[in-house]
Amino acid sequence: MTSGVVACLSLGLPAQVAPSSASDHQWQQVQKLTHGAQFAFVDRDLKCATGRIHSVNGGEVVVRMKTGDVKLEKRNVLLVAKALLRRHVALLVRTKKQTITCRADRGRVKALDMSARSLDRDRSYLLNAAVDQYLSLHAHHVEEIEKGLQEARSGKLIPSSHIKAGWTKRLDR
Repeated sequence: MTSGVVACLSLGLPAQVAPSSASDHQWQQVQKLTHGAQFAFVDRDLKCATGRIHSVNGGEVVVRMKTGDVKLEKRNVLLVAKALLRRHVALLVRTKKQTITCRADRGRVKALDMSARSLDRDRSYLLNAAVDQYLSLHAHHVEEIEKGLQEARSGKLIPSSHIKAGWTKRLDR
């Protein structure tokens, strides 16, 4: 299993983590999933296993990965996602939801509704996906800024004359 949710995020999975293990109803949904299809599972330790479902029973799922089979106990599974048309859809997520209000002009709402209908989703799904994408991108930007600051602190800087020369060369084309 890959360490951390970062591996799942790189697959485009929602960055949601459930506070507790799967309920019996949710586990029944996992048992109905297509065996042999590609899924990603996140456990309580936030480790991600991506592979094909080999088997599911009342207490565990066996995921067939390239490196071998991995058994995940029902009580440790937090999230299950399936690859579908290059998008990953959360099938099993238990989170504490909170209602928020967002004002948008009619054009945006209309476009949002059209997109939701075309994907057979609701507004909340699309808005949550957009927020997840924004937060992931923002976290990436903060990480890159921190790297740049660390490089600057350690003296790894480019002289301004090199930067000016590079831009002059580009602008003269």
